[in-house]
Amino acid sequence: MADQRIVHYIRQELNEGFTREQIANALRMQGYSEKDIADAIAAASTVKVPKHFRMMPHPVRRINFFYHRNLIIGVSTVMVVVVLGVFLATYFTRPVVVPVTPKPPALPEGEEKTPVVEKPMLFGSYDPMLLFLISELDSSDYVEDYTYEYKPKNEFRLGEDVYLYVKVQGFKYELQDDGRYHVNIYESIETKKDGEVVSLLTIDELPDSRINNIVEDYERKNEFEFRNILRGRLFEPGDYDVTVKIHDDVTGDVAERTVRFSVR
Repeated sequence: MADQRIVHYIRQELNEGFTREQIANALRMQGYSEKDIADAIAAASTVKVPKHFRMMPHPVRRINFFYHRNLIIGVSTVMVVVVLGVFLATYFTRPVVVPVTPKPPALPEGEEKTPVVEKPMLFGSYDPMLLFLISELDSSDYVEDYTYEYKPKNEFRLGEDVYLYVKVQGFKYELQDDGRYHVNIYESIETKKDGEVVSLLTIDELPDSRINNIVEDYERKNEFEFRNILRGRLFEPGDYDVTVKIHDDVTGDVAERTVRFSVR
């Protein structure tokens, strides 16, 4: 005769949704024999047991590790996507800081700003196709190194020194027997006042009034500069024309250009 306690237990677990095989395995773990288990399962088919009547624990459920692994992977992927989305949204919507350049102080009313023009010499590969000419000639009240102050009106006060800034291009280099190159250029200046040549004006030539160098190939330049001073103590009020000539001893060519200024 089947043990009624086992029959009640089987009935109860069947009502909970467990299969007979799961219930049988649970009873085996409790030490019941195969005969007792088989008799109880057969008797449980005809006997009704209330759901609240419980004598033994539920059968052990097997955990589906593959299901949980896939669940963890899925949740992790969603979290990574969310974090990445938040980072990108924050990065591309952040405020852009535009640096503000402070305005220069305002000049007094009626005073004009004197622009400072940078005049760098051109280094690099030498271009023999440049035309020989004076590419720049300006009068100024200040010249230092390769920078001078440009005077838009070219007007000077009586007694003020006049600086001449000259830039020449297209001169030639003569190849020497030792593979180096020779350049020899120099300047001459003629000054006129109201169309007449002024012979009393003296010119203090700076050290670079003549370029006579022997250089290596990589040292050849496209341009040279000359700077001169016309002493203001010798000027009288009027309009002046200064003609600068650059002589190239290698080719015999002469480049010429004139600048006009006034002394008041």
